[in-house]
Amino acid sequence: MKSCLHLLCAPAQDALAACIAHGAEGDCIVFLDAGVLQLFRNELAALSGHGWSLRFLAADLQAHGLLQSAQDLAFDVIEDAEFATLLPQYDHCLSWK
Repeated sequence: MKSCLHLLCAPAQDALAACIAHGAEGDCIVFLDAGVLQLFRNELAALSGHGWSLRFLAADLQAHGLLQSAQDLAFDVIEDAEFATLLPQYDHCLSWK
């Protein structure tokens, strides 16, 4: 199975649900823009326990006042430079809005 990088840009529950439905173990979700508001969704703990990589953009967390919360919850917080290196690591990229 090919791995996929999912860019989740929306705060709505249906965006996360669609992303999960079209993903699989080994995929990575990057929460960016308003997508960082998904930080407290219960589904995230289950995903990380089933082989998904979950990453949040630091600048967007900071903009929404959530950076410390993400760090307290031990989520992988990445800077823009690291985000730019992710795309070549995955076979596909999908954006969820």
